[in-house]
Amino acid sequence: MRIVKWRPAIKRFMQASIAVVLMAMMLLTSAPPFPQSKVNATDDVFLMLAGGIYHTLALRSDGTVWAWGQNGAGQLGDGTTTNRKTPVRVLELTDVVGVAGSNHSLALKSDGTVWAWGYNNSGQLGDGTTTDRNTPVQVLGITGVVSIAAGTWHNLALKNDGTVWAWGYNNNGQLGDGTTTLRTTPVQVLGITGVVSIAAGSWHSLAFKNDGTVWAWGYNNYGQLGDGTTTQRNTPVQVSGLTGIAGLTGVVDIAAGYFHSLALKSDGTVWAWGSNSEGLLGNGYTTNSNTPVQVRNSNLTAFNIRPKPVTITTLPAASNIYKGQTLSVSTLSGGVASAPGSFSWAAVTTAPTGSGNFAVIFTPSQITTYSIVSVNVALTVIDKDGLTNLIAQASSILSTADVGESNGQYPQSAYNALSSAIIAAQVVENISAANTTQSAISDATNTLQSAVNTFNKSKIGAAYNLLWLWICIAVVVVVAASVCSTLFLRKRKA
Repeated sequence: MRIVKWRPAIKRFMQASIAVVLMAMMLLTSAPPFPQSKVNATDDVFLMLAGGIYHTLALRSDGTVWAWGQNGAGQLGDGTTTNRKTPVRVLELTDVVGVAGSNHSLALKSDGTVWAWGYNNSGQLGDGTTTDRNTPVQVLGITGVVSIAAGTWHNLALKNDGTVWAWGYNNNGQLGDGTTTLRTTPVQVLGITGVVSIAAGSWHSLAFKNDGTVWAWGYNNYGQLGDGTTTQRNTPVQVSGLTGIAGLTGVVDIAAGYFHSLALKSDGTVWAWGSNSEGLLGNGYTTNSNTPVQVRNSNLTAFNIRPKPVTITTLPAASNIYKGQTLSVSTLSGGVASAPGSFSWAAVTTAPTGSGNFAVIFTPSQITTYSIVSVNVALTVIDKDGLTNLIAQASSILSTADVGESNGQYPQSAYNALSSAIIAAQVVENISAANTTQSAISDATNTLQSAVNTFNKSKIGAAYNLLWLWICIAVVVVVAASVCSTLFLRKRKA
């Protein structure tokens, strides 16, 4: 009778024991001996910022654009009209190299196309309509662009041939096409070529040419065109200079405010003209000026930081290039200075990956008196950063690995295999860009990652864990068999 009474309890004990054993087997055999190593991508950083009227744009190093602030017309480009207090990604936009903003937003892509979104009451999005957009649309009829600027309701684009194009609001002639007609697609600014930089004010436009002269057009009630008058201009006029000088020359940079303009000269001095409300012109007065006046104390060394403008006249041949690789050019020339000879210029490390005619920025590494320039070069940019980072991590793993045949150590054979995989990856890493492809880099990265994973799993200890598991199973089986045998014998005796 006692045996029958205990039989259900024995049955439940054996079922629970088997369940515990099965769970232990699942956990020990599915989990790796220790956490897997992971290669984390370098966090992206912001490369460029642009302020709109009530919103902000930020360009990340991965070529994406992020925005925050007011969004009533879709100027954040996230597909909504909801204001945002933190950055959101602009949708459907990649490979961006430049941004600009007003009550709308602009982006310049590496292929030389321009994209726009937001307020479009005056055709400032350039898509042939006056319909607001909450996601980017391509500006029609313009390619080969290397620089963009946004006014209140109009935009400027500088092409790689030195011409300037404009679209949007034009009541004050700020498009420079000889009319005051609103344009929903780009039109060429008349009578000006050889431009190296542009700037857009609220209702006026500026450009400086490769000869160091500055030109302006549009609204001029405050003298912001700098031509000695307050007459509106619908085609470019040259900004006047000081007494006895035909025009302001030797300029290396320009900027446009709401109703005033600025120029930085190669001698480090800053000049301003237009509205002088609140002392905007920096000359110690509040009287407007329709010709340039020097900003006081702007000849200090601290202001003499802008290098001279330069144009690359001999470009590298189209080829493969590693992201961040140095290219060589044979001739440099500019309006304020020329520098024939061979110099080494380094490409920015955020150059896009893939084939195309990219607007690659070059920074002088040997001559600091020449400015950054943007030129179109047909390149296939190859990114090997992931492979380089993985080689470094794999090498670090090997350097700290405890090799041996005991529990917690790595077998010598596994060590040798990973070492060989690292050497093979380094061979691929060191091949010149001209003789490799992105696919080859990816294959080498995947092969090395597989070798790292295999090495991680080879650590001695998994076998010991499995041995202990089987010992536990054997003990449970023996105990269960002993209990069953005892009960059986008691039943026979009874």
